[in-house]
Amino acid sequence: MLTREKGVPLYYQLDTILRKKILSGEIAAGAPFPTEDLLVQQYNISRITVRQALASLEKDRLIIRKQGKGTFVAEKIERAELPKLSGTGNDLVDISSHDSKRIKIITRVVGFSRLLANKTITDYLGIPEGEEIIRIERVRLANEKPLYHLLNYLPLDIGEKLNHKALKNKTLTHLMETDLKIVIKKAVQTIEADIVDSHIGPILDAREGDPCLILRRVVYEKSGRAIEYLVATFRADRYMYTNMLLRHKKGKGYEWLNTDFSRHKQYSQSRPSDPLMNEHLPSFIRT
Repeated sequence: MLTREKGVPLYYQLDTILRKKILSGEIAAGAPFPTEDLLVQQYNISRITVRQALASLEKDRLIIRKQGKGTFVAEKIERAELPKLSGTGNDLVDISSHDSKRIKIITRVVGFSRLLANKTITDYLGIPEGEEIIRIERVRLANEKPLYHLLNYLPLDIGEKLNHKALKNKTLTHLMETDLKIVIKKAVQTIEADIVDSHIGPILDAREGDPCLILRRVVYEKSGRAIEYLVATFRADRYMYTNMLLRHKKGKGYEWLNTDFSRHKQYSQSRPSDPLMNEHLPSFIRT
């Protein structure tokens, strides 16, 4: 049932429930879809809330409205499946574009500018507050649909050497390693739940207040210097983050170890998926 907790819109909760029923086959393809009146009564919500949820499902072509007949589940559910790329969230493996018969991924560079670092950025990059840095803003799209939004903050001596036009076809990591000859040693990242703000909403084709996932990553070169602070924002209804854990003996006991799907052929062809997802992403983030 729906909850009225702050930060999770009711229409989004209803959208998620109905989407799961469609994608799992609980409501069969081509079958009549519950009416607005029935959904209002069943979930004790307003008609406006129901219409918001139905509009989202219709936009994603999961339901079809037929004049004079009602609403039906689409006969064919379109799922834009992303390329099966190996790796986990800890890998520094990136992709800026992909073109196949099923899906085309492109990168759009929204901005490339200089600014003065605030305290948050200086804490991550380990530089003095007010120091000039480079800010790069991009958005990744699959079949012209927004996948996620990227913000990168770089020390000036690194950022000013980048060919920003090349970011349309190459990843930032690739440019730093190949063009600037930087040896990347490691990265530390966190993933947390948040809500879409007024700036990100239009870019991701999402409403302000919708749930989203925020990934923050600090990248370090061989010397230990922080060379990049990344903030990536994902629509929560389109993404999942998947790791495979192996049980490993340690001393007299056992512990879980994070591992790579690509190293285990028996898992590579049957990776976990979630029926709520419109797009199934590889488990690492391309920057």
